[in-house]
Amino acid sequence: IGEISQSGVDRISVGALTHSAVNFDVGLDWSFRP
Repeated sequence: IGEISQSGVDRISVGALTHSAVNFDVGLDWSFRP
């Protein structure tokens, strides 16, 4: 990482952060009755 930081790169993307994330299921079901 030291060599990369000296090359002028601002950000490094690491897919392992989202690839191994635990699934979290959220339901936003709602109904409107006037």
